[in-house]
Amino acid sequence: MAVEGATARATPKDITLLTVAQVQALADAMPPRHRLLVLLAAWCGLRFGELTALRRRDLDLVEGTVTIEQAAVTVAGQRVITTPKSAAGRRTVYLPPHLIEDARRHLAVFTDTDADALVFPGNDDLPLTPGQVYGHAPRFNRRTGKQVHAGNGFYRARSEIGRPDFRFHDLRHFAATIAAISGATTKELMQFAGHSDLHVAMRYQEAVHDRKKELAQRMTALASGGFPA
Repeated sequence: MAVEGATARATPKDITLLTVAQVQALADAMPPRHRLLVLLAAWCGLRFGELTALRRRDLDLVEGTVTIEQAAVTVAGQRVITTPKSAAGRRTVYLPPHLIEDARRHLAVFTDTDADALVFPGNDDLPLTPGQVYGHAPRFNRRTGKQVHAGNGFYRARSEIGRPDFRFHDLRHFAATIAAISGATTKELMQFAGHSDLHVAMRYQEAVHDRKKELAQRMTALASGGFPA
């Protein structure tokens, strides 16, 4: 299977982002070995292929950085590691300080000690596939509509937070939007997310601007109608 949303051309305004609390809840609902996968996607903006190609040497927990030099792709049904599709994809991003300890624990428990060991090993120590992360969707009785199996993996985690529509790639949109809200310039957004297209980065800034404008309009509507007692 492919990563949902990875090739879609949705704009940030088309996506209902998670809150910070929902991102944490989503990560906590994942199998422990895939918890950091969600956190890095959400806070560092890494693509699925970039995450699943990370090696131990790519995480510098002293400097607090993640270096992206490779990406995992599917070729003839097999996951293989190659270079990013554009020069912009090769980059170093800083880990938000609140993720350092999560990364340290993950490396200690789930990653081999060799510098070339995959941070998120899949079956037979090959790169993770989307199917291994998504797992199985919840199943429902066709007649009664009742859930008969909770499912597992990302399917189950997103259902547990009440967002069965949420896609793994949407975590990347969350990261870029948070960066834009935090004041990142267009150039900084391009470097952060590994974009070579200026207009892609600008869409996040426009979406943040529109949301701020909408918030101001809501405040005026509230003021005009009076505050609730």
